Amino acid sequence: MGDSTTMSLTEVMDRLRSATDGSRMTVGDIFQAFGSRAYGPLIFVLGVIALSPIGSIPGASLVTGTLIMLLAAQMQLRAGSPWIPGVLRRIGTGSDRARRSIDWADRHLAKVDRVVGPRWQWAETGWTIRLAGLAILALAATFYPLAFVPWGVVPPALAVTLLSLGLFTRDGLILLIGLGTALAAGFACFWLLG
Repeated sequence: MGDSTTMSLTEVMDRLRSATDGSRMTVGDIFQAFGSRAYGPLIFVLGVIALSPIGSIPGASLVTGTLIMLLAAQMQLRAGSPWIPGVLRRIGTGSDRARRSIDWADRHLAKVDRVVGPRWQWAETGWTIRLAGLAILALAATFYPLAFVPWGVVPPALAVTLLSLGLFTRDGLILLIGLGTALAAGFACFWLLG
């Protein structure tokens, strides 16, 4: 999938927290905190942002959806380092707001870190990983129409978060749960938009 990085959730949150050192945290700061070839953790962070209070800021889901789609497409193409255009790299928020959202996510993710990790290796076949990448791409595309539905991006953002978590922790069980959640999120999207 072009991403051989394995990280714990604690490490992901620590890297994200390091991106809030200045008065403002930008998308570029987040990318820099994770370095090259970290597609899974970056998509996970964007999914968590879409689920967090930052995700309720008008236009935030459009930005996160666009970034997730760019990363998922590059991951599918097995590109090298993640790339995003400069205009998206400069989008940001105040560090205080970002820290509050990180702390909010950290409280919820600390327990998750104890139960995820490499397992069910048989579920991590090439086709399931490829399917997860395609599902992430399709789910992120739904962020655009769902941006106009209050908290409408929660179902696809949850599925994106689970899929990326399964990918970067090498947890086949979480990956399969993420695929099931993606299917449910697809139905929820049709219902919300119908």
